[in-house]
Amino acid sequence: MGSQTFPDHHAYSRQDVDELERWAEASADEFVLTTQKDLVKLRIPTLGARELWALRVGFEVRVGKDQLLQMLGDATR
Repeated sequence: MGSQTFPDHHAYSRQDVDELERWAEASADEFVLTTQKDLVKLRIPTLGARELWALRVGFEVRVGKDQLLQMLGDATR
């Protein structure tokens, strides 16, 4: 299992996609995983013969949610 890293908000070029396809083809892995945000930016369902899967990233406030919502409400006034 390998990885490729790009900076946040990266604008993928045709060259980036071509290089990712070569990298994916050289991999023994069955699929490639990316963030949902980058899947939309890549605009392709596969990299070479590898299926492209997306991970949805989110968060949940478990402690202090009411206080956070109150602070956010105060900040918008």
